[in-house]
Amino acid sequence: MNKFTKGSIAASAAVLLLLGGAGSLAYWNDDAALAVDPINAGQLTIDASTGAWAPEIASWVPGDQAVYSTVLAVVAEGDNIQGTIELELDSVEISPLEAAGQFELTLGAGAAATVPDGAALTFNADQSITFDGPGTYAIPVALTVEFPFNLSDENVSPNISQNASVDFDSVSFTVTQTAAMVP
Repeated sequence: MNKFTKGSIAASAAVLLLLGGAGSLAYWNDDAALAVDPINAGQLTIDASTGAWAPEIASWVPGDQAVYSTVLAVVAEGDNIQGTIELELDSVEISPLEAAGQFELTLGAGAAATVPDGAALTFNADQSITFDGPGTYAIPVALTVEFPFNLSDENVSPNISQNASVDFDSVSFTVTQTAAMVP
């Protein structure tokens, strides 16, 4: 037999021995699944109840002022949740638009708020409200609307506000989560 044939037979025998031995290799193994609870996300919602004007004024004139009172219901679920509530003043519709500068709107606190234990609620100078902590909040708010008697802007005609219309139907509050400082 030539050397090439002998080498081929020897190589084939080695491959067969290796393949036969692969099935008989004995070793142990195991696996383990994590025993951890699933992650559940919280929620953040806001609703405004139907409010009321005090006093009720049918036709406003310069010098009038009234307060619209309502209650905001905020549900904040999450261990480290905190956020800001803002009045969307851009959603007030004033017609004619030139009369917009003649009405002043400010947001303030109404009666005492219901705040969950361990949570905090703050009315800020920038007319926003901040909260810190999970739970259900009942936040009375007062939107003061003033139609000043004396205008501070001399470039605006005071008569532009005659027959003006201020529509609050599309006014909204927005609640936004802010980043919490987690230890």
